[in-house]
Amino acid sequence: MEDGKENSAKYTVVKNMPVPPRQGRKSKYIELNGMLGQMDIGDMIEVRTEPERVNAAIRLREAGFGVACRKCPNGWRIWKLEPQWKKKANKHGY
Repeated sequence: MEDGKENSAKYTVVKNMPVPPRQGRKSKYIELNGMLGQMDIGDMIEVRTEPERVNAAIRLREAGFGVACRKCPNGWRIWKLEPQWKKKANKHGY
């Protein structure tokens, strides 16, 4: 304590401060992600690289859809399948 003043305010609390928008980098796959949104269940899209395949599969699964991926001579084929929560049980009961 100096001169009767307490200097313990190392941190400051700011109330009602709005959160600024994120400043991170944009996705490299904006065009691909837009195409995924246009796909209907059962549609297939062909991508050339493994990172594109991974991105597409993640985006579709995050949206709740099933995904099937198959390697082809030109890269990968990805199918947008029925939402996972609507799948019916198979002959084994799952």
